[in-house]
Amino acid sequence: MRIIVGALVLLCATTLASAQDGGAAPSTAAKAQRAAKPGSPRAVYEAMTLAERVAIQSDLVWTGDLNGLPDGEFGERSITAVKAYQKRQGGKETGILNPQERSQLAAAAKARQESVGWRLVGDAATGARLGLPSKLVPRADKARTGSRWQSARAEVQVETWREAGTLAATFDHHKREAGRKVTYSVLRPSLFVIAGLQGLKAFYIRAQSLDEEVRGITILYDQAMEGIMAPIVVAMAGAFQPFPAGADGPRRRVEYASGVVVGAGEIVTDRAATEACQVITIAGVGHAERLAADKASG
Repeated sequence: MRIIVGALVLLCATTLASAQDGGAAPSTAAKAQRAAKPGSPRAVYEAMTLAERVAIQSDLVWTGDLNGLPDGEFGERSITAVKAYQKRQGGKETGILNPQERSQLAAAAKARQESVGWRLVGDAATGARLGLPSKLVPRADKARTGSRWQSARAEVQVETWREAGTLAATFDHHKREAGRKVTYSVLRPSLFVIAGLQGLKAFYIRAQSLDEEVRGITILYDQAMEGIMAPIVVAMAGAFQPFPAGADGPRRRVEYASGVVVGAGEIVTDRAATEACQVITIAGVGHAERLAADKASG
């Protein structure tokens, strides 16, 4: 039996925010104003399915070429990321992946996911779901209001938390916490992001509110690990679901899940992760169909 880590890309029905600023996806009107020229990289990607575009962006995140959440909006940032990947591979910087480059990109992303033990977990302490590089943070423990995972020497730490109150007040509290030097922060109506330095470590916080409750994730890591952790932090930001489906709120437009291959072309994954999804795709492979569900086991 072979485990596929982070292989499923699930396209659901809500809006996905940017990894850095939490901004909403461009409106239909804005898209119309920026219509792609025939034959241009944007036109090529717009002709693809949403699942294909998201899968490419997800792989580019894992290879460290894209700093942003995979949302299917293939603009200049994503095209620049493709060119950066092509340049590192010694190819022509066209911004359009040929079949061989696409296959190589998927393989590279999958290898990096497997190297850090990428998996999705449910956090009983907060009710959130998150993606974890399990090989980097094998030690699990309770935190003050959530859960904590960390490496043997605490070079990398991941902590979930929940607080009652308004998003603005929680944002101000975390931004002003002693010992933190904030280099980036943004507050949106339903979420916030704060990043910077905390002592000798870099930190990244992402939080979201619903009904006077704020749930968040804090990621800390040694600055010397920036090259390793930068793409992982983006992937974790995209995978973080503070109020997952079937719990307390709406689900994200794009979600990810791990799966286990149990037969020829058959994969078992989290039931809740695939509910209400319009499209399911296996990165580097293609389209998949939801065959059955076991509510008792999940």
